[in-house]
Amino acid sequence: MLSSQEQEIWDDIERFWAEEAEEPPLPEAIHSAWGSGVARDEPEPPAVIVAGAFSIVLLLLFGEARAALGVAFATALAWTVWHHTQQLAAWWTQTFSPTVAADERRDGA
Repeated sequence: MLSSQEQEIWDDIERFWAEEAEEPPLPEAIHSAWGSGVARDEPEPPAVIVAGAFSIVLLLLFGEARAALGVAFATALAWTVWHHTQQLAAWWTQTFSPTVAADERRDGA
């Protein structure tokens, strides 16, 4: 059983919870990336990178710091290659394409 003061406080709590507050609008950058259905420019990372990140956490939880460091290095390397795939593909095509004339390669163009 509640005292009169406690009952008054409880009634205030119930009354304040019953009133519904309006949510403030999210900034446009957050709104466009979260839940609006707008696709981001960058695709989701491959499963290997996600699995590597989870593996690092699990290895650290089980006390395998050296193994976690090795997996972290490999995961970081895989993420870097994945993240810069378009730039690497353009560089590879420009550098090693058989259609580029030998003169253009020598001139640096």
